[in-house]
Parts: sequence; structure tokens; C-alpha cells
Amino acid sequence: MKKIIIALAVIAATLLLPGCSHNTGAFTLGTRINAGLDPQNATANLSYTDGLNVVDVSRENTSWDIEIDADNGVSVDDSTGTVKGVKRLRRDVGPQITGYLVDLAAKDPEMAKTYVKSMKLYWQYRLEKLREADSRTE
Repeated sequence: MKKIIIALAVIAATLLLPGCSHNTGAFTLGTRINAGLDPQNATANLSYTDGLNVVDVSRENTSWDIEIDADNGVSVDDSTGTVKGVKRLRRDVGPQITGYLVDLAAKDPEMAKTYVKSMKLYWQYRLEKLREADSRTE
């Protein structure tokens, strides 16, 4: 009985932990088999992939930028484990609204306003940089 209670406690803790605002991601290269349950949609899934796999669990204001060699694709040198064909890999996580901001607003409303203003400036800066990059490629 004690083992059952411990197992239930571990399961309960595991279900509560994903409520945080962390942004996790992983890349795998090779063969991957995944079986699971999507709790958001209450659907079971089973997948098989062979190649570059991106697993991303993120909140708002995140993006990936991946550039792969169009002629050769992605490959792995089996003797060295070296990944070939990925030219660029970039992940951005921008400012986000989370429960932490709600807590901050309750304790220090002015600081919360400053954070939101900073977010606005951040996105304006990013937009300007994108426009500059686009104008260089034209």
C-alpha cells in the first residue's frame, strides 16, 4: 500500500510541474518512435520518424529559424557522429506574460508597467531588425 501511495504522489507531482512558464525544446537526428497521450486534445498518438526531429513545448513569442542545405539535406557521419547539412539553427524566446507578471503587478504596479513598456520596445527593435535584413536581401 505504501508503494501505491508513493507512486500516486509522484504521478500527481509530475502532472503539476508542467504548469510553469519554461520553454523547452529538443532536437534529435535519426530514427525515433514516440507513443503517448496528448492531454490537451485527449487523443492517443503513435509516430515514427527518421530524420531531423524538433520537439518544442513553448509559450507565446517563440520562434525557430532552421536553414538546411537544400542540395544535400541533413546527414550524420556514422564514424564521427558529426551532423552535416544544417547551415543555421536559431531559437528565440521573447518576453512573455506569465503569472510572474501578475504577481509583480500586485506587489509593484509601476515595475509591471515598465516591463510591459520594455516588451513593446523589444518587439519594435526586432521588427526594425527584420526590416533591415529584408531590405538587404532584396
